[in-house]
Amino acid sequence: MIDLDNDFDEICIALDLEMTGLKPEEDQIIEVGAIKFKGSKVIDTFNQLIDPGKDIPTFISLLTGITNEDVKGKPKFNEVANEFVEFLGEYSIVGQNIGFDMKFLAKVNVYPKSFVYDTRDLSRLLRPQAIDHGLAGLARELQLVNDNPHRALSDAETTMKVFNELYSILTGIGKDTLTILRGLVSKQDPSWALGRLIMAGSENIDEHSFNIINKLDQVIDRIQERNRKNEERQSGRKIESIQAVDLESFFSIGGLADMNTDDYQERISQKSMAVSIKNSFDNGTDLYVEAPPGTGKTMAYVAPSIIHSIRDSSQVTIATSTKYLQEQILETEIPRMFKMLDITPNEYSVMLLKGQANYLCGTKYRMMIEREDLTKDEALFLLRTIVWLQITDSGDGGELYLNNREKYIWSQISANNSDHMDICALQREDKCFVALARIGARSSDLVITNHSLLLTDSIKDMGILTNT
Repeated sequence: MIDLDNDFDEICIALDLEMTGLKPEEDQIIEVGAIKFKGSKVIDTFNQLIDPGKDIPTFISLLTGITNEDVKGKPKFNEVANEFVEFLGEYSIVGQNIGFDMKFLAKVNVYPKSFVYDTRDLSRLLRPQAIDHGLAGLARELQLVNDNPHRALSDAETTMKVFNELYSILTGIGKDTLTILRGLVSKQDPSWALGRLIMAGSENIDEHSFNIINKLDQVIDRIQERNRKNEERQSGRKIESIQAVDLESFFSIGGLADMNTDDYQERISQKSMAVSIKNSFDNGTDLYVEAPPGTGKTMAYVAPSIIHSIRDSSQVTIATSTKYLQEQILETEIPRMFKMLDITPNEYSVMLLKGQANYLCGTKYRMMIEREDLTKDEALFLLRTIVWLQITDSGDGGELYLNNREKYIWSQISANNSDHMDICALQREDKCFVALARIGARSSDLVITNHSLLLTDSIKDMGILTNT
C-alpha cells in the first residue's frame, strides 16, 4: 500500500464526470464529483447531480444508476459553475483518461489553471507490459475498493487512491531508472504534467552517474546469465516425472489433462493427434495433420513436444502463423502443461523467438534518447521503455502493447534494417537483442517461432534453430 513518506507534496483535485454519452459536441454532464486532497488526506469534496436538459439514455442509466427522475429539479451546470470553479481554484487536476472529461468542461467554459495529471499516462509509464490501464483494472490490481463505480464522487475517490499508489511506485522505482527518467524529462517543456511528476518523484535522489548505456548493460547481463543457466541445465538434466507419462492415459478421463482441467471432455481426435505426433517423434518420420476446430490441436502438439524434448534431450521448435497463437502457447498453454507434467520453469526452458524487427536495437535506442529535439510522443514512449528495461528478459517490443503512434516510433529504434547485423555495434559483441535471442534459442528446450523465421533458418542454414 501507500508509503506515506512518498506522497506527492501538492494539493490536487481528483475529478470525475458522468455524462449522457461520449460526444462532447452533443452530450451533457449529469454528475460532477471532485475531491481536494494532499497525499492520502482528503481536504474537501464537491458532488452535484446536474440536469442535462435532455433525457438520459437507458444504457447510461443502467451503467451509472442515474435516472431522469434523479436529475429532475437539479440545477443546470451553469447554476453551479461558479461554485465548482471556486472549488477547483488554482489546484492541479487528477483524473483517469482526464482529457475526455476536460473536453466536456471546456464546452461549459471551465478550464484548468494548473497541471492536469492523468493516471492513465502514469499507469502506462509504470506498468509498460500491462494491457488494462482503465480505472477498474488499476483499482483491482492495486487492491483498491470502489464502492460505487460509475458514480462521479466514488470514481474520483478511486482515482485519488490510484494516483497516490502509482506515485509511490514511481518514487520507489530505483535510483538508476529515476536518474535516466529525470535526464530525459529535463529536455522537455517544464509544463509537461507527467514530466513534472517524474521530476518531483526523483528530486530526492542523490547525484548519480548512470546512463542508458549502463541500463542496457544491465539488461544484457541479465539475458546472458539466463542463457548461461539454460546451457548448464541442458547437460545431464532429467525430469523423472516425465518418464512415466503415457499420452493415451494423459488425454483420457482420469488422466493428467482431466485432473488439471475444469469440465474436461475427452476428445478421441485430440488423443489420436497427440499419439500420432509422439510416434512421429519416436520414429523420426514426417507427419501431416489436418484437424477441424474443436479438436484441441494446441494441447495435442504441445504435450508430446515437451515430453519428447525431455526424454530425448533434444530441442523442439513449434512454428505458428500468428503472433497471437505464439503468445497464447507461451502464456497459457505452456503454464498449463507445466502444471500437468509437474515441471517448473527452472527445469525446462521455453523461448519465444521472433523476427529481428521485433527486437530493440540498442545502438538506435541510445541515439534517439540522446537527441535534444524529441517530440512529446517520442519522449513519452522512451520513458515507458526505460521502465520496461527493468523487467524485460528479451528486448521484444511486443511486451509493450504498442499503440499506433508508438509502433511508428518503435520502427525507428528496432532492429528492422536488412543491414542491421553490419551496422549494430552491439551485434559485433553478441550483445544485440537479436543476437541474444538467437543464442537463447539455441540453448532452449522448446522454441516457439513463426513459419517465416523457421523456413528462412532452414533455407539459409543460419543455425539459429540448430537442434530442431
